[in-house]
Amino acid sequence: MRADGRVDRCQACGTSYRRGRGDQIIAQTAGGLEESRPAAEWLDALEPPASPQAPATAGPEQVKLRRARRDFVPIYYRRELIGWVERFGERVEGTLSLGPEGLRFDAEAGQMEIRLDQLTALQPSSSSLQLRTREGLVVSLRFLESSVIRWESLLQEAVRRSWAAGGKGRVVDFQPRIVSK
Repeated sequence: MRADGRVDRCQACGTSYRRGRGDQIIAQTAGGLEESRPAAEWLDALEPPASPQAPATAGPEQVKLRRARRDFVPIYYRRELIGWVERFGERVEGTLSLGPEGLRFDAEAGQMEIRLDQLTALQPSSSSLQLRTREGLVVSLRFLESSVIRWESLLQEAVRRSWAAGGKGRVVDFQPRIVSK
């Protein structure tokens, strides 16, 4: 795929994809045939990319970690409650490693481990990767020597392997929560 203005175009077949109204994505073949579907239907039609060569381990890598406290702060708009947001603690710098069972964060203040089977969401942003666990812990990771995209891919593949090995099915989505079929 390559970006072409507000359209993404497949370099192999020439099909273009653009946003439609609401949740619609419109595909137009090189021959001019057009199809519009909700994003969720396109996602269901895709198979997750197979990457058997992806390493089962990675790191250690320098990161800054912020852990969310277990309390939430209310968000108001014009005195009306519109939602809640996690309250993050201070940033702690350390090293992050991915092993076959999960993530390990080592810092001077101590260590933290997150098992892959305990992850319930992976959500990237332009500068960090947020993880959520079954216990409700939210962790924000900012990579100092690597990219968010690289670690998102590594973690997605590791979670896919872990869930398949644990009999939880094939992972089809990672946000807003990890979902399998």
